[in-house]
Amino acid sequence: MIGFKTYLLAFIVCFSLKPFTVFSQDNPEKGIYQIEKWIKADSIPQAQALLDTKLTHFRSTKNYDSLISYIEIVGSYALAKGDRQKAYKKAEEFVAEINKSNDPTFISLALQRLGYLHSGTGDPRKTYSIFENAYEYAKQSNDPKKADFANVKYRLGYEAQNFGDFQLAKKHYLDAAKTLDNLQSKDVEFYQQIYNALGGMMWMEAKLDSSSYYFKKSLVELEKADESDLMNALFRPALIKMNLSVLKNALGENQEAISLSQESIKGFEAYIEKSTDEFRILSAKRHRATAIENLGSYYHTIGEFKKAEALITYANAEKKKFLEPNSSGMIISRIILAQAKTAVRDFEAAKILLEEALKIIEENPGIENYWKSATLTTLATVYENLGDTEKAYKFYTEGNLAYKTTLQGKYNKDYFDELIDVSNFYATSGYPEKAMQVAEEIYYEAKKGDFKNTLQDFYHTVNLAEIAFKLDEYDKAIQYAEEALSFQLGDKNTLVIEYRKPKALYVLVAAQYAQDKSASTEKLLAMLEKVEEGLSILETRKATIKNYEDLSLFIEENNQLFELAKKIRLHLYQKTKNETYLDDVLSLHESSMYSRIRSRLNLRSDVLLSKIPEEVVTRERQLKNNLNKIVIGETTNAIDTFFEVNNSWKRFIDTLKTQYPEYYKLHYATLEESVSDIQKYIDQETTVIRYFFIEENLYALVMSASEKKLFPLGFKDVKELIQQVSSKEFDVQKIAPNLHRLYEALWKPFEGEVTTKNIVIVPDRELFNLSFEMLTPQPISSFSEMATHSLLSKYSISYQFSMLIMKPKQNVVNTYDANYVAFAPEFSDKMKQEYQMVVKDSSALDEAYLNLLPQPFSVDVIKKYSKQFNGESFLNKKASKQLFQKSAGEHKIIHIGTHAESDNISPELSRLVFAKNSDDSNLDDNYLYTYEIYNYNLSSNLAILTACETGKPGYQAGEGMISLAHAFNYAGSESILTSLWEIDEESSSKIIQSFYDYLSDGLPKDEALQKAKLDYIASAKGRTASPQYWAGLVLIGDTAPIEFKSYSTILYWILGGIFLFLLLFWFLKKKK
Repeated sequence: MIGFKTYLLAFIVCFSLKPFTVFSQDNPEKGIYQIEKWIKADSIPQAQALLDTKLTHFRSTKNYDSLISYIEIVGSYALAKGDRQKAYKKAEEFVAEINKSNDPTFISLALQRLGYLHSGTGDPRKTYSIFENAYEYAKQSNDPKKADFANVKYRLGYEAQNFGDFQLAKKHYLDAAKTLDNLQSKDVEFYQQIYNALGGMMWMEAKLDSSSYYFKKSLVELEKADESDLMNALFRPALIKMNLSVLKNALGENQEAISLSQESIKGFEAYIEKSTDEFRILSAKRHRATAIENLGSYYHTIGEFKKAEALITYANAEKKKFLEPNSSGMIISRIILAQAKTAVRDFEAAKILLEEALKIIEENPGIENYWKSATLTTLATVYENLGDTEKAYKFYTEGNLAYKTTLQGKYNKDYFDELIDVSNFYATSGYPEKAMQVAEEIYYEAKKGDFKNTLQDFYHTVNLAEIAFKLDEYDKAIQYAEEALSFQLGDKNTLVIEYRKPKALYVLVAAQYAQDKSASTEKLLAMLEKVEEGLSILETRKATIKNYEDLSLFIEENNQLFELAKKIRLHLYQKTKNETYLDDVLSLHESSMYSRIRSRLNLRSDVLLSKIPEEVVTRERQLKNNLNKIVIGETTNAIDTFFEVNNSWKRFIDTLKTQYPEYYKLHYATLEESVSDIQKYIDQETTVIRYFFIEENLYALVMSASEKKLFPLGFKDVKELIQQVSSKEFDVQKIAPNLHRLYEALWKPFEGEVTTKNIVIVPDRELFNLSFEMLTPQPISSFSEMATHSLLSKYSISYQFSMLIMKPKQNVVNTYDANYVAFAPEFSDKMKQEYQMVVKDSSALDEAYLNLLPQPFSVDVIKKYSKQFNGESFLNKKASKQLFQKSAGEHKIIHIGTHAESDNISPELSRLVFAKNSDDSNLDDNYLYTYEIYNYNLSSNLAILTACETGKPGYQAGEGMISLAHAFNYAGSESILTSLWEIDEESSSKIIQSFYDYLSDGLPKDEALQKAKLDYIASAKGRTASPQYWAGLVLIGDTAPIEFKSYSTILYWILGGIFLFLLLFWFLKKKK
């Protein structure tokens, strides 16, 4: 997973000018209030006229107190017709006029007002110099309180924070608090702001407890403030909530962070609507945009990358309205948006944003070097993912130099993290000397000063071991891996290191194995013990996953260890011919897949929550947080605390296992089910082919009821061939050779072992994107030949996402009284127009929904077979997510005629699209995500889902399909009929109709689908016979026939006859 450096998570602290003491008899606030009202009402001439009148009066009386109060109005953007430079120039000239008073108090106060105005220009260093000047005059004042000495120090801190010097900022904030104390100030609002700022500084130092302490102090002060002031009622609470949301996110309380952020945004919006203060409104708009960016980062934290990207795109557009294009704020916003784009793998868009930012930085040398470093290294990551190694090398190297310049030869955590990325890039991209140079540099730097015997020291020891391994320097890799495994922290907190050992164990064993390919059975078994130790640690650590970064690291380390364990066990099988080792390879493969599914679901706090009490959920969250504090090293006396917390956790897990087994199984169960007995569940007419990878080596295990053989396969060109045959290619001359080459690579090596008509394929990785039916034993010259010369013509093929699913569930007999239920939103133009009319804020429009293609053919099919199967259908607006949840389960067939999207980036976010609701409060609740399906009852023999769009090709291939199939299976669907890619709606509707007819005739599901496809090919003309139109439809799961409940009409005829007889009898009797 691409890193998402949360630059946006730096705290924004608020400065608000307090009312100055006014010594003249004429209160200027009355005039200011009226001018602000006219400005907000866009009555500019009236506002300007009153301003001129007031200033003339105060100038004539030399009332400097009152003149100072008007500096913000003089510098109004609105009065300068939106010309910010002109507005600031007017304010600057006005302050120069006040400075003629030669009174240090008045001069300091005027400069403070000017500094406040300049703060919006995006040049924090120049603003800082203005406040330094104000500070010098304040020191000369005979009345420090009137000169607002504390405020000057506070503002110096604020601007120091803005240009990235957080230590200097903290010093100024603490000085401001001390000054208030010395003055015995009762200004609770100012104390509140200072404590809020200090909370942010403690966050920057990763002192979360101290950060929380200051934020709570800030809230206490705010409770004492005047609630009639909009700043106290709306602005400041919104700001504190924004800051607290960041803290909650850091602690892994992701949903709380999202809720607080949403409340913060609403608070700023309310202030913007009600206030008349032009500059504070502008400040609120800035904070709102930052809060929206933060909200995007929280969604990124839980893997909702598309929602994160949409929010950050919106925030960037909002910032453009009030920030200068060349300001540091817009540069940061571009970097953040570029990172959001990389997360959804839109690298081209990210590249454009970063190159724009870099151009601005180079043209404006005053911009902080820190942002140049961030831009360069992020751009390097983008080029690395685009496959442009040369440019990636250039920007990684320049970014490294920029960091060195910025930090003046020193190192901090962020720079260390960057250098780990740089060293790994060099190692995998053909720059071995540079890789080792950087890895050794940070290894030795981490041994010095404050970093010695800390986690940073440990990380760089492991990194050096890993770099050595990647460069095939196995002795060095073993040396540093062993050093890491014997590492001790300075505070003796061994548990923190224990949880981070899996990577070191992997490097150690992988290097030992690579060094001794002819190792004895005993040595191989000893290596396996170390791998098992790593897997055991990861299993314990799984409970501490709090965000997507933790999850990505967990999955990476898990996969590395699982792949290594599979490789060693396969070696043992080949060495000893003991089939137990081969069974272990397959069991490990299955375990790895289920581990990924469960780990992703653990980020979702609402999966199956309806099935356990709220107090159990609260207890689970508390225990997880306690464990996590130990893992990240926050807890003192960690050994004692660990045993206490760990024992509590084990007791809690035992409770879940016995009292809430369904929740336990989905979230925490360790899959240890063997596949050794799988053959007894294979019938005589079926062959199962399990494809699986060990690292980049592909194998096929071919199994019948009596035989089991393993075949190594070539994969060199297969990945690219799959992408080519799955693309929209309709030229038979181009696609035919590739279909045959795939046959040669993936089928021919074992074709002699396949003697049955029925085939069950269990794919892996990229093979989930391939429809095996379209492979051809010989190159074809026309698509119509596929009816007789393809795997489709020879076999009835179905798929499974796991071999374990083939085991029958104990004591489960699925019989459903209802035949059929169907849902089809259709997505007509009329539906979209009605949706647009309901949405009041155009920025909230769901553009993806509006761009969905209509599905009239699906509606026609559903109407026809709802009648034929005596079923029920929900069409157009009735095809809502809410009605689906209530009505879908307990049917033989659930037909979902809607758009679906398979997401390989965040597989649990693969989703189905239903009709938008007319209810404003529920308007956008029309997406059913994979993780939500676990809460549904979708019990059925078959779920049909034909309009699926695949995720990003080649990235975590197959993960989206696996997650979707697992969710439907868990929710009760024995099988699903879905599509591997976006298929023409008309052609898929024709195939579904034939499929239904064959099911009605009593055929098994796999054979019914095979015949339906062959019928389609026989009738298709021209390009519509291409596999693009039919091959993507696949059956995953159980293949048994469906026994439809017949609804005989004989009874109705009998009742009708009786009624007619009685009617005739009554008529004749009346006639007599």
